[in-house]
Amino acid sequence: MRKAFRSSTVQDQQLFDRRTLPVPLQETYDVCEQPPPLNILTPYRDDGKEGLKFYTNPSYFFDLWKEKMLQDTEDKRKEKRKQKQKNLDRPHEPEKVPRAPHDRRREWQKLAQGPELAEDDANLLHKHIEVANGPASHFETRFLFFCLFF
Repeated sequence: MRKAFRSSTVQDQQLFDRRTLPVPLQETYDVCEQPPPLNILTPYRDDGKEGLKFYTNPSYFFDLWKEKMLQDTEDKRKEKRKQKQKNLDRPHEPEKVPRAPHDRRREWQKLAQGPELAEDDANLLHKHIEVANGPASHFETRFLFFCLFF
């Protein structure tokens, strides 16, 4: 079987080779002076860096970019660590109790029974709390009543 499509894209390689340098640029390069012989001072340096790197450094901008990227990464890591520490220092919030859904069926039952026969919701709720937890405070009753109907 033959393929229906064949790519004719030729990728250029070694674009920045000395042999591919244009003639005017090659002439300008030949006219340039050589850098001073700062390499002879390298053995006398205490930090171990090359002396010529202070005069000309082809990787200067890459090193600068790399340093900035590493610093950004470190800053993000510190920020995450700080956020995590802040979350650990904060006291644990009590567990939230979700409110009960609004129950219309109870309202309809009350309307069907009539106001004389329908038991008061607060009394019903108070009885429910006493059965579950023992005697309830007035505040607990109001809170649960509020949760049930709102």
